[in-house]
Amino acid sequence: MICESLKIEQGKVFVYNKSTEIFEETSNAELIGCLILEKAENSNPDLIRKEFVMFLQKNNLNPTIERITIFEKIQNETFEFTIKKIHDKVLKDLHISLRTVNNTFHLLKDAGIIKISNKKISSRVNYFELAG
Repeated sequence: MICESLKIEQGKVFVYNKSTEIFEETSNAELIGCLILEKAENSNPDLIRKEFVMFLQKNNLNPTIERITIFEKIQNETFEFTIKKIHDKVLKDLHISLRTVNNTFHLLKDAGIIKISNKKISSRVNYFELAG
């Protein structure tokens, strides 16, 4: 798996270059997303949250309470989920618009953290799952 050639040091993400046999700093969103997912399977929630904040900062985005809350709700899902389902869960903790949840989903999808599920439950609603 490609994540095996990634590491974090001092808040920076490095990818292993086989030709030079050294780790080089990267800001590739998909690689960082991959690393976040790998750590999600093997680490505690506080570490994953810190890595997600780092991912946002690497992409010149603010780690807002809304983004972090959405990420945490998604991280707790074990089956496919919809934007509306996560919105309903977030509303229990925080007033947030459906548009904000939608925009954050697209950000997480582009980063490779979530993906559209292959299971078609409804032709009108996209179901998502954690990538990886």
